[in-house]
Amino acid sequence: MMTSVLGQSHTPPAFSLALLKDRMASFVGDASQPSRTALELPRYTKLQRQQVRALAAVFGLEPRACGRVGQTLFKTKRAGPLTAAGEAQAQRLLACSITYGRPTAQLAQEMQAAMNQRTTLTTPIAETNKGSQMLRQMGWSQGMGLGVRGQGIMEPVPVALKHNRHGLGH
Repeated sequence: MMTSVLGQSHTPPAFSLALLKDRMASFVGDASQPSRTALELPRYTKLQRQQVRALAAVFGLEPRACGRVGQTLFKTKRAGPLTAAGEAQAQRLLACSITYGRPTAQLAQEMQAAMNQRTTLTTPIAETNKGSQMLRQMGWSQGMGLGVRGQGIMEPVPVALKHNRHGLGH
């Protein structure tokens, strides 16, 4: 039992990442209501919010804090059912999920991996994209590696987001 800012006592919501995974899966796969673009969640602790953000990244959802309500997950263009790699990532997050305390090294690593997965491309670039057209003119085709001999990298370059610098001027 906790006391809120207004002096009212309330019980914090039970946190189960497995139940949230099921809610996100049904939200993303709900074709009967295509106009439903937001999933509202209750207020959670900081650690729980971090885990929710990591799981939302696996599903391609964008989390936003919306006032006093809690977190709201919005559908993006990349939102969709989990792939095999996404399902494996979600299972790893569920396996090391904790409800309170400090994140373990394994949990921190899995959350970082899930957030990095959000920044990589999940769908190929369109054929009409300028970069794709330029690469094709230079002789590249899908499935080939980059470079003169075609032995370079084949997967997209992950974008590493640094969260250690906050505020203006950094």
